[in-house]
Amino acid sequence: MVPDNKNNVDPTVQAIVEMFPDDFLRNTARETGVVERERKIDVVILFWVTTLGFGVRFLSAIRGRKRKYEENAKKRFKDLVIQDSTIIRLHESLAKIWPAARTKKIAAGVKVSCIVSAVTASPKSVRIYPERTSEAKILRLGPWLRDRILLIDLGYFKYRSFDRIDSYGGYFVSRLKGNANPLIVGVNQKWRGNSVDVVGKKYSRN
Repeated sequence: MVPDNKNNVDPTVQAIVEMFPDDFLRNTARETGVVERERKIDVVILFWVTTLGFGVRFLSAIRGRKRKYEENAKKRFKDLVIQDSTIIRLHESLAKIWPAARTKKIAAGVKVSCIVSAVTASPKSVRIYPERTSEAKILRLGPWLRDRILLIDLGYFKYRSFDRIDSYGGYFVSRLKGNANPLIVGVNQKWRGNSVDVVGKKYSRN
C-alpha cells in the first residue's frame, strides 16, 4: 500500500501502513495458505479493506485501534524514561574546579545527566557531575522504576544494574556490548511459518 502523496497522508495512517508492508502481507498470505494462486483479488487490498474498513470510517477505525493499543500499553507500563548524559565545555578558568577529561591542555567541563519522561515529554531529573564521572555511577535506580521502561545507552551497560532494575519491578532497553553473548530465555512474539525456536540458545553474532 503506497500513498500517492505522503505529505497528505494522516500520520496515524502512515504509521499503520509502515507496520504492514506489502511484501510482508503477501509472504504471510502464502505461508499461511490464505493465497494459493494470485488472480483478480489482491491480498494486500483485501487485508486493508477487511481490517480497517476503507471509506468514510477509515480514519476513525485507525484512530480507534490506536487508542485501544495505547490504553492496553498503559495498563502495563506507566512510562518510558530515557537516561542520557552529555559533556559541556566550560571556561578554562574553571579547570581546577571542573577539570576536563582526556585532554592535554588546560580545559574545564561538566557532565550533565538527564532523565526524560516520554509520557510527559519533560525532564524528570537533571544533575551535574564532574566530567570524569562514569555513566555507571550516574545511573540512579530505585522503586520509582516499577512498571516503567528505562531506555539507556551502552555507557550504562552493567549486568548488576539490569538485575536491580528487574528487582524493582522495572524494565530496560539497551544495546548489547560487542562481547556479550546472553542466554535467550523468552520471546515477546510468536512467529508463523518456518520460524526457529531460539529459547534456551545463546545469542551469537557469528
